[in-house]
Amino acid sequence: MGTINWPRVFFGGLIAGAVGLVVQYLTTLILAQTMNEIFAVAQVKLLTATTYVEWVVLNILAGVFIVWLYAVMRTHFGQGPKTALITGFYLWLIGVPLMGAAMAVLGVMPPFTLTAHVTINVAVLIADLLAALAGGWAYRDKPAGKPKVVAAAA
Repeated sequence: MGTINWPRVFFGGLIAGAVGLVVQYLTTLILAQTMNEIFAVAQVKLLTATTYVEWVVLNILAGVFIVWLYAVMRTHFGQGPKTALITGFYLWLIGVPLMGAAMAVLGVMPPFTLTAHVTINVAVLIADLLAALAGGWAYRDKPAGKPKVVAAAA
């Protein structure tokens, strides 16, 4: 386990971002009514083509971050699904509950939407865990290459 394989970080990030987008889309279909109520109360604009593009870019960036974090954490936890799940949980912990708490404190999210927010948090946790598993699966270290043979001095 040497240096980080950046091409695989970006490749895995694309896969992780795509998995995250698919799970989030399915979540949106399932929780559409709840999310529309939250949007209405919080006076959030409806999604436009621009916001969809921004959402895709943000998911790809999050995917790259999660695969990079996985590559770093492999040195401490070893490679495999356990490390990928820990990485996904860390991404979720940093991004979702803390942001939700900040929005509640700032008054952006009304208190009555707390239950809906918890439901959405669980769905995003599932998305982050699946994205981390997919990205971790795609990541590989650089091949070690051939060892250099040094001739002994006579």
